[in-house]
Amino acid sequence: MIRLASMSKLENWLIKKYQVLDSTQEEAKRLIDSGEARQGYVLLAEEQTKAHGKLDKLWEGSKSDIALTMILKPEIEADRLGQICYIAALAVAKSIKSLSPSLNVEFKWVNDVLINGQKVCGILLEKVKHDFVLVGIGVNLKYSAHLAKYNATSLEAYKVAYDYDALVEDILKNFIDIYNMWLDAGFSPVKNKWLSQAKGINSTLNVNLADKSIEGIFIGIEDEGNLLLVTGGGIKSIPAGDVFFKI
Repeated sequence: MIRLASMSKLENWLIKKYQVLDSTQEEAKRLIDSGEARQGYVLLAEEQTKAHGKLDKLWEGSKSDIALTMILKPEIEADRLGQICYIAALAVAKSIKSLSPSLNVEFKWVNDVLINGQKVCGILLEKVKHDFVLVGIGVNLKYSAHLAKYNATSLEAYKVAYDYDALVEDILKNFIDIYNMWLDAGFSPVKNKWLSQAKGINSTLNVNLADKSIEGIFIGIEDEGNLLLVTGGGIKSIPAGDVFFKI
């Protein structure tokens, strides 16, 4: 158990370590179903066999990458839950920059952390039963050939030195610090920091939705976390979709 003095609503992290899981998200759901889960649980797996991202897309990771799920039970309005994804992104980015300050670390809406335009971290936010929220974080540590097909990269590819346990602890501590700031000050500081490192801000994007694609200029995000896009038909608020940058 890691106890952090800066925690408020999260009194401590209880870290449960696994060698192999199908998915830390799915294990979290099983713990919730069994009645064991509590806010502050962190599930950490050395290897996942059926990891998935948003829209249940399969995600391939390398053994010994960071694969974790935090179990939260925030007492907030439902329309603010999406803001937690931005908190997680800031936490990961801060940890990576602390290891290598010169790296160009950016954010891709809504759930990716990038190094030089390539994905190094994905975040999955799920609201599940009994008002629990799962925050899944996957960070690519090791270089692997499969990353190329996802336009992804790793810390190893940039020769970033890290200690696995220390990096996990730092991400969790950063999350708490930013989470507490969010509880005290609202979304604006989080949003402003995220936008300051957002890839593609004020440039043209394509966003693929379930039934169509929208092109427009990315001008920001709403407090609910929706993407704001200026199109020929006016400003569109987009709650979910896949972003592609215009070259």
